[in-house]
Formats: sequence, structure tokens, C-alpha cells
Amino acid sequence: MIYFWIPFTRFKLDLSVRELKLAGAYRLDSRPPLPEVQAAFRSSRLLAVCASLVLSFVLVVLWPSIMAAVGVMSSGQFFHWVGGVQWRIIS
Repeated sequence: MIYFWIPFTRFKLDLSVRELKLAGAYRLDSRPPLPEVQAAFRSSRLLAVCASLVLSFVLVVLWPSIMAAVGVMSSGQFFHWVGGVQWRIIS
């Protein structure tokens, strides 16, 4: 069983080294240095920060301001609004 997991781990490490272009992955117990990992995930970090800022603005400012302009909804209007929101979130 140990023999089975050792080659698999080595394969995963080789695959991550090729995909992320990490040169120092074989140093210090197969861990690349932090600046190298940060450089590899820079675009992912920027995407996450931008998406969180946009979604925060939409959910905290834009959506409540639109709903304040609508006024009080009847039961049927509220039912259709909730259904529409669910379909937009799912898709």
C-alpha cells in the first residue's frame, strides 16, 4: 500500500511543477518558496479580489437601491421575484 501512494504523490508533484512553472519544488521537502507560489497564483488572486469587490458592491449597494425603488410587493409579485432571483443565481 505504501508503494502505491509514493509514485502517485511523485506524479502529482511533477504535474504541479509543470503546470505552475515552479522551479524550486524539489527543495526543502518538496515545497517551493513562498514568492514563487505567490507569483504563480497572482492572476487568480487578482480575479478573486476583483470579483469580491464587484459582488460586494452589487449585493450591498445596487440591489437594495433597486428594491427600495420598487416599493411594497404583493404576495404574487414577491413569489415571481423570488423565483426569478433563484433562476438567475442557479444559472
